[in-house]
Amino acid sequence: MLLSGVVGLVKITLYAKVLSPGQLGYYSLSLLLSTYGMYICSCGLYEGSIGIFPRWYGEGRSNEVESARNTIAGFTALSTLALLLSLGLVITSDTLKDMSTNVVIFLAGLFAGGSTLFVLLLADIRSRLMTLEFGTIIFLRSILSLSLGTTLAHQYGYIGILVSEIIITTCITAIIAKYKIHNFAWNLSGFVELKPIFRVGLPLMLNGVVTNAASNIDRFFVISTLGDTIFGYYSFAMILATGGSLVQSILSQHIGPEILYRIGQGDPPKELLGKLNRCTVVILVSLVLLWYPFSLIVEWIIPNYFPEYLQAYSIIPIIYVGASVIVVSYYENFIVAFRKTEYLLILNIAIVAIVLGLSLLCSFWNLSLVSFAIIYVIGRILYFIFTLILTQWSVNKLCLSVDS
Repeated sequence: MLLSGVVGLVKITLYAKVLSPGQLGYYSLSLLLSTYGMYICSCGLYEGSIGIFPRWYGEGRSNEVESARNTIAGFTALSTLALLLSLGLVITSDTLKDMSTNVVIFLAGLFAGGSTLFVLLLADIRSRLMTLEFGTIIFLRSILSLSLGTTLAHQYGYIGILVSEIIITTCITAIIAKYKIHNFAWNLSGFVELKPIFRVGLPLMLNGVVTNAASNIDRFFVISTLGDTIFGYYSFAMILATGGSLVQSILSQHIGPEILYRIGQGDPPKELLGKLNRCTVVILVSLVLLWYPFSLIVEWIIPNYFPEYLQAYSIIPIIYVGASVIVVSYYENFIVAFRKTEYLLILNIAIVAIVLGLSLLCSFWNLSLVSFAIIYVIGRILYFIFTLILTQWSVNKLCLSVDS
């Protein structure tokens, strides 16, 4: 998973080298739309399968997993078809006059449908504890899509990249279905039996939608207010945020299980939180000290290797702050350990409302890209501060209950 994350970071950087700012903006928009398209195609069934399939396999209910998986696959096929038909109606109705936007929207829908089936089959593989196969497939997909995407991008731009992503995902999905999935078939009926999976997955899906919106709702306003070229500058600077998310993911993979393990052993939560706070201080101080050498490197790299993105430099210091905050936004692991996840949902809804309000004001006043970058950072800082407060509150409450 780490290698796949690194490849993903390299991929967007290489695409920035090949594409113009406007084309990078359209590519970034397609990825953004496909994320929400996947939620529509699965309707929470993918999220539910992650939570239920491993348990069913552990209980020896393999036949039920296969039946449910095939029914979800059939549902995904129908929902993808419905999504593409809906997008086709929007495009042909001349609601959107920009042809490039129409192409991006349709390809994003196509990519979302293929990706939904891909991750569903991966959920089956992971549920059988085939960790090596799972990681290999993810890494292989990243490498192949990068290779083909870079090749096609030189001639066909962002459309070539999107088509390459769709082709690679479809081919790998077909291979997985044939050789790694037991008794795969398209079941286009019996959707009622998916109720248990839907009940588990719907709240998880809604939380995912809200979490994603809290992180990137500002981007929709950037492209709608300032255009695709400026959005390309914004997307280029956001490579920093992607790097921050990658580092945070690595830290959380180590911190999360350790917190759960230590709490299970009976270690005092206050001591664990104190260690985590000291770790946070060290990381933040290190990131502050790293800014100066990092800025010198950026000042040299952008004019020499990414001259078309010089205008993005004005917001890179701002995004660096946001990326730094993302790196240490791992306190949610404590909240999950204390089973207070509903507070995370409420927090993300509040952040969505704040970021949405600020973005609307920026759009109304037609403010610059710097303003939207600041709004993004405000959202990340709010998330960090309030997860820290929630964690401290949960620890104090637990300690009081133990003392009493």
